[in-house]
Amino acid sequence: LMSIGNKLSFSIRHEILYPSIAFYWAAVVINVILRLAWIPSFLVWNYVKPSPWRFVVFSSVEIIRRFIWNFFRVESEQLNNYEH
Repeated sequence: LMSIGNKLSFSIRHEILYPSIAFYWAAVVINVILRLAWIPSFLVWNYVKPSPWRFVVFSSVEIIRRFIWNFFRVESEQLNNYEH
């Protein structure tokens, strides 16, 4: 377990398993981007011809986003079980 001594760690737990806090902040940024990726498509929905690929792309983006957060959920569960 690594202790965080970084000023950017104000909202990250004190003990982490991944080697760098950059992993956590990258996941936060990627989550925001992937969460909002559907907005441009939604805004032009009436102006663009419907495509079945739109569904495939945005479904895949959501699956990737959830897959990333599963790593952090497993880490959280492991640390909580380790502490108790």
